[in-house]
Amino acid sequence: MVRRSAPFDTPEREPMNLPANIRTLIPVIVGVIVGAAVHHASSRGIVIPEGSLAEVVTPVVSGAVTVAYFAAGRFLETRVPARVRTVGRVLLTWGLTRQTPAYGPAGEVEASRAAA
Repeated sequence: MVRRSAPFDTPEREPMNLPANIRTLIPVIVGVIVGAAVHHASSRGIVIPEGSLAEVVTPVVSGAVTVAYFAAGRFLETRVPARVRTVGRVLLTWGLTRQTPAYGPAGEVEASRAAA
């Protein structure tokens, strides 16, 4: 028997994973802020070449900072001693949640949630 997932508006559907959404949005916000700062700095004296290259610099910097910020947070959260892991979690959540979402194949994630 094939189990079909419930539509989004039904109560049987699991609510959105708030910690995962927070951990996605925080690095994006940081990237946008840094991109805006680069754009502002370019209008205040930092020389960025004219033409099409100038239009590419801000989005590229924003994207690179977003990826680097998330990667640094995940690295600190998962690959360093336990006392430093809190730093990675705070970088990714700004203290909005203490939960770490379960990453992995859907079956394993559901099993770990059922066990908890």
